Amino acid sequence: MRLIFAGTPVAAWIPATQRKFLALAPGANSNARYRRTPEQWRGIHAALLCVFADVSPNPSAHSPGRQGILKFCGLAYERSDHFVKRINRCDFLCKAQSAHQRVCAILYSSCPRISAQFSSKPSTSEDQRMSSATHLEGKTLTFILAGGEGERLYPLTADQPKPMVPFGGVFRIIDFTLSNVLNSGLRRIYVLTQYKHERLHSYVRGGWPQLCNQFRRDCGEHIICLPPGGGNRYRGTADAVFQNIDRIEKSSAEYVLIVSADQVYHMDYGELLHRHHTSGADLTMAAAQYPVELAASLGVIEADPDGRAIKFEEKPISPRPLQSNPELALVNMGVYVFGKGALIEALQKNPDFSDSHDFANDILPVLIRSGRAVVFPFDGYWRDVGTLDLYYRTNLDLLLAGTALDPYENPAWPTRTLAGPKSIQRSWLASESRVSLDATLTACNVRMSIVSRGARIDAGADLEAAIVLPGAYIGRGAKIRAAIVTENAVVSPHARIGYDTEADRSEFPVSENGIVIVGASEPDRRRVPRLARSA
Repeated sequence: MRLIFAGTPVAAWIPATQRKFLALAPGANSNARYRRTPEQWRGIHAALLCVFADVSPNPSAHSPGRQGILKFCGLAYERSDHFVKRINRCDFLCKAQSAHQRVCAILYSSCPRISAQFSSKPSTSEDQRMSSATHLEGKTLTFILAGGEGERLYPLTADQPKPMVPFGGVFRIIDFTLSNVLNSGLRRIYVLTQYKHERLHSYVRGGWPQLCNQFRRDCGEHIICLPPGGGNRYRGTADAVFQNIDRIEKSSAEYVLIVSADQVYHMDYGELLHRHHTSGADLTMAAAQYPVELAASLGVIEADPDGRAIKFEEKPISPRPLQSNPELALVNMGVYVFGKGALIEALQKNPDFSDSHDFANDILPVLIRSGRAVVFPFDGYWRDVGTLDLYYRTNLDLLLAGTALDPYENPAWPTRTLAGPKSIQRSWLASESRVSLDATLTACNVRMSIVSRGARIDAGADLEAAIVLPGAYIGRGAKIRAAIVTENAVVSPHARIGYDTEADRSEFPVSENGIVIVGASEPDRRRVPRLARSA
């Protein structure tokens, strides 16, 4: 392979010690993106060579050529403008970890001053398929399923839909899915809403000013909330998409991505789209390895060695474990890519569906039995937060040292929040905790806890393993552990919560695992004392 840098051929591979230059990030000002020092340009080029060198065990002796690079990266690089557009929206790629993202990042950092010329001739079949895989984001419609009532999360969902439940001190649950969609470069987005949909619509509208510069509305890019129309209701996930099938039929898209808005994970949907495109399947479903004891509330998938789905069971009584690890099962993440025609055909064949009107019960089994579905294995952190215990546990996961998911300080995959800056304060009053910047802590002790926006904790209060949601007030001297304090709840001074399960049950809801849910109804919010000027 022959590389040209600033018009000068480079004959040697640079040692891997130059990888440090991969961390070079683009300037904040788009006009300054290419203003690099000669030292930086040399480093960028060296890093690019190192990434290419990784393709071959002995790159100095054997060049991988065009085919090797295409297979390695999963993308075609002859269209450098594609990477400029993609990474203009996703600056995280400059510190990304996966192989093809590293290459994209470097190409973007140095483009247009650097170009790659491949000496080997492309073969027609494989290379044409890889070439046509470019711009998959622009060929995709995205439907975010956000209408869930979240009955198992009650009382957190008493006044808002499940995707709007606060999470991690500064986020809402839907922020994770929205961030995945936007970071993946997808810009034709429909959010399907139903239960308490006004809250979610207001949230998206409120965040539009910070998003509008990322959408080209003249090119059909948008994010639109769609509640059921004409006095109807969405009877399930499949029915929700079916009621909006006209938007799919009228679209020029080739693919439809369908994702749930009530899960916590980071995922590049571009890799999923590429897997779908190259497989030739009608359906590609993302799957994660999950503890088998928790899999009974999810859909469990079986796949053959080639990744083709061969069996699916929704909420099995006895989930089938993986042969390679009996402690884990392969579960459906609720993330699907359909070919446009295949989805329309599947929805129109049986518009009445079953009693569930659901993808898991009505669409997936048919496509799997036909042999037209493949599995995309996802090996990152993924959690379903469908119950109070799972919600509590996933919040506390963020506090663990070396956690697999960091939504606070992760430039490689930023978790956006439409509510504003996701600022976290560092307080000497809180250890191993996450405290929102606009929470107020006064001479208290907070350990292994999350404290959200607008929360207030008075002097002498002691919290351990507690989730404090926005606007909650905890009075002087109160002691709380293993609890979720709901939005705008008031905890009386010197209250003791989480120390006596039977006493807690007489006053508050308590989850199966003993987590106390402190509600907002009693005592009344008006009884919160005014904050002293000195606090």
